[in-house]
Amino acid sequence: MTWVSLLLASLYGIAGLYALAGTRNLWRWTFILSAGIPLGLGVSGLIYLAVPAFHLAVDALLLLATAYLAWRKTPADDEPWQGFAYNWILALAAAAAMAFVLASVYSASTVNPHGDWDAWAIWNLRAKYLAGPIWQHAVATEIAVQHPDYPLLLSAIIARAWKDGGNTFDPAVPATIAMLFFACGAGLLASAVACIRRSSSLGWLSLLILAASSSFISQVPSQYADIPLAVYMAAAIACALLDVPIAGGLFAGLAANTKNEGIAFAAAYLIATLVRTRRPHVLCGAIPGIAAIVTFKAFYAPVSEYLGRTPDFSRLGAIIESSIKLIPDLGFGLTNPLLLLLVLVAGLRWKPAASPLWFPSVLVFLVMKFAYLTAYLTTPADVQWQLGTSQSRLAAQLWLMLILLVLVRLRSLEEIFAAVAPRNKKQPSGRA
Repeated sequence: MTWVSLLLASLYGIAGLYALAGTRNLWRWTFILSAGIPLGLGVSGLIYLAVPAFHLAVDALLLLATAYLAWRKTPADDEPWQGFAYNWILALAAAAAMAFVLASVYSASTVNPHGDWDAWAIWNLRAKYLAGPIWQHAVATEIAVQHPDYPLLLSAIIARAWKDGGNTFDPAVPATIAMLFFACGAGLLASAVACIRRSSSLGWLSLLILAASSSFISQVPSQYADIPLAVYMAAAIACALLDVPIAGGLFAGLAANTKNEGIAFAAAYLIATLVRTRRPHVLCGAIPGIAAIVTFKAFYAPVSEYLGRTPDFSRLGAIIESSIKLIPDLGFGLTNPLLLLLVLVAGLRWKPAASPLWFPSVLVFLVMKFAYLTAYLTTPADVQWQLGTSQSRLAAQLWLMLILLVLVRLRSLEEIFAAVAPRNKKQPSGRA
C-alpha cells in the first residue's frame, strides 16, 4: 500500500500538469512526467497535513478531477525542431552517465539506509511522529526534535507513505523518495532546457553537467530536504520560462513548505513574476502552499532562532573564504561542473533570452544568495561550524536553477551547425 500511495499521488500530479502544459512534443512529455511526480508528492503531503484521516479519499477525488481535465485537454502541436546529426552521441553519453550516477546513489543508500544526521534527527523523526497519534511532537520544543520551526512537507510525504503501508517505518521509503526526487530533478532539468531552447543538444548537455556534479549527487543518499527544495525551485523557474504560471505558483508554494529557505524563494518568485507579467495566475497556483505555510508558522511552529538577531559583518571574510574553497568540492578536477559550464559559455556563446522572465528569474537566484549570506551573518551558531556543515547543501539547493538559467541563454549545437552548413556547401560555378 505504501507504493500504491506514492503512485496515486504521482498520477494526479502528472495528470494535473498535463492539463496545464500538455503538448505532443516528447521533451514536453518528459517535463510533465519529471515535474508531475514531485508536484503530486508535494500536494499529497499538504493534503496529509490538512486531513490526515481522509487523505486517501481526497487523493482519489483529486485523481478523478485531474484525469478529467487531462482528458479534456487538447494538446497543442509543436513546430518541428532543428536537428543535429550527432545528438545520438550526446544522448548515449548522458544516459550512460546518469545510469552510473543512479547506481552509485543506490549503492550509497543501501549502505546507509537511514540517511545522515539530519535525516534521522529531523526529517524522518518528524515523519514518524506525523504518522502516529502524537503528531504534535513533530513541532514540540520539549523533546529532542531539532529545528521544530522547519516546514513539514518532506516529513509529511514520508509519513503518509509509512501510514498507508501500516506504519512499518521501512527505511526504504525515505531512501526511495530521495532517489525519486533526484531522478525527477534530472529529467526536469534536461527537458526544461530542451523545451525552452527547442534544442535536444542543450538538454543532453545539461544532464552531462549534472552527472559531473559530485557535490550535488552526494546529497541524495543523505535524505535531507535540500534536493527536494532544489527540484521545487528549479521547477518553478522552468514553469515561468515555459509560461505555465499556475504550475509555477504551485511549485513555489511547495518550496515554501519544504524548508525555510523556500519561503524566501516563494516570496521573491511571486513578486518577480507578478511585477513582470502583471498576471495573477501564478498567485492562484501558490495559494495552497501559502495557506499551508502561513498556518504552520502562525499556529504550530516556534519562533525561528534567526529572527531579531543583528548581522555580524565581521564574519564576511570567513564566508567569502569558505565560498571560494567550496568551488573545487563541486566536482573532480577538469570535470568540475562549474568549469564545464564556463567552457560551454565560452564555446557556445551567449544569445538573447528566450523568455521575458529570464532576468526576473536571475534576480530570484540573487535574492536566494543574499538570503543565505544573511543567514550566515545572523546565525547564533559558530560561523565556521555553520559554514562547514551547510554551505555545500545550500549550493545544492541552487544548482539545478543555475544550470537551467545558464543553458537557456546559450546557442544550441543545432543553431551553430545550421549556420555553418550553408557556408560549407559547394557553390555552383555558373558555367553552362
